[in-house]
Amino acid sequence: MQIHRPALRNSLCGAAALLFVATTSPAWAATEDVIHKTFEALPGKRLEVNVESARISVSAWDQPSVDVVLKRRISARSESKERDLLATESAEVTADAAGVRVFLDIPAQPFWNMVKRDYDVEVRLPASWRVDVKTSGGGIVVEGTTAAVEA
Repeated sequence: MQIHRPALRNSLCGAAALLFVATTSPAWAATEDVIHKTFEALPGKRLEVNVESARISVSAWDQPSVDVVLKRRISARSESKERDLLATESAEVTADAAGVRVFLDIPAQPFWNMVKRDYDVEVRLPASWRVDVKTSGGGIVVEGTTAAVEA
């Protein structure tokens, strides 16, 4: 005599499928790097932002300085992969005679690399500073400045 127990077999199949998905799916962590710099703001200077795929927010304030925060977040299959990817990017926040420059270059990655990238640039500066902003994707918001804005 053979006893059929479809409910038990279905439960075992479901448990096996769940175990397979849990062990083969990537664990999406997120590694974040923040560059935060403040520079003296001399009159007549400009802000240059040239970043790839970032949200950019520039706002005027009443301080004699330029405050820049560049946030980079990467999610990949492992934390070590995320750190390796961050290391391959060129991220700079610098000041020179012309003003302040924010630059971010991201090396091309194949689509199957399964990497999620998220970038934000937040800048506060005197209203009289000129602003030159470029990005290949993401939103640009410039508020409160009285000088020329190029985007």
